Amino acid sequence: MTDQKIKSAPLAYQNEPFLSSPDGRILRLLSEYSEPLSRFRREQIQDTVVFFGSARIHSRDNAANRLTEVRATGPKFPPTSKPRI
Repeated sequence: MTDQKIKSAPLAYQNEPFLSSPDGRILRLLSEYSEPLSRFRREQIQDTVVFFGSARIHSRDNAANRLTEVRATGPKFPPTSKPRI
């Protein structure tokens, strides 16, 4: 038997290769939820409004071409009698 010291495994939260791996994804997702909550508590923020989604702005030329096309062909869907909210 040798006197070699067995190296202990790093703690999961200190194991950068694990955290960056596909198996660590669940922890990364959880931290994306947990960290902001911690920050809100620290800053005493109680109420928030969250908007999901994104906006895409087309180039002026692209938008102008599309507008010309819509004006020439009309809307794809007939107008409704009631405005949609």
